[in-house]
Amino acid sequence: MPLMPPPVTLADAAGVYEKERLGENANKSARNTFNNIKRRLETSLGPLDSISLGAWSSMHGTGLFALLDDPINGALWAGPPFPSDMWNGINAERNPDSPYVSPIIGDSRLVRFASHTKDAGGPTGWGDMRMVFLQYSSDPIVFYEPASVFRAPEWMKEPAAVDVSPDMKFMPVVTQFQLAVDMALANSAPDGHGHAYYGPDYVRPWVAVTDPDNWSEADSARLAAHCDGGFHQGCGD
Repeated sequence: MPLMPPPVTLADAAGVYEKERLGENANKSARNTFNNIKRRLETSLGPLDSISLGAWSSMHGTGLFALLDDPINGALWAGPPFPSDMWNGINAERNPDSPYVSPIIGDSRLVRFASHTKDAGGPTGWGDMRMVFLQYSSDPIVFYEPASVFRAPEWMKEPAAVDVSPDMKFMPVVTQFQLAVDMALANSAPDGHGHAYYGPDYVRPWVAVTDPDNWSEADSARLAAHCDGGFHQGCGD
């Protein structure tokens, strides 16, 4: 699963700094965009939906004080990159007996996690706000840990998830090189694995967040089939 070895040259360090600077600019832009939209609408934002860097940026746009001041109705974030502060903070609060790659937070009334093999538990049992993270256990962009150059990532300390090889063992430096290769290939994985988020996998988490009127499991199954358009293809018209 996840990212690059630490920088070893000044050029590498400069490149990492530039990526972080651009990422911070994107986060500031996201905050400004959300604030402007809310001012124009003069109401709370409805459910949000974004993937990868979009998820990371939109989480910055809905930080703690923004949520306390004017809460969103809910959010579906897919493939949140590992530096995401909100994702890391929520994951740190997982129930001790729940897996790192598929955590359970409290009584699941505020935050739930979904994957290719697990939906978000449907539209019942929620509190006033609904947040769902759609993440695959084999996604290196989600589960990279910078310290993996020296010590095993958290997910390697647990039984291997369904789409992670049980033969993968931790070796200092070597494991991070393996994770770097996984990062480079993350978007070319089969749908439903790595960072290749699969159209049908969005359907039930989105239903859990939005709770559409008169919606049934048959409707979810029909929409999921409609969104199964092939490799890296989403829903048709």
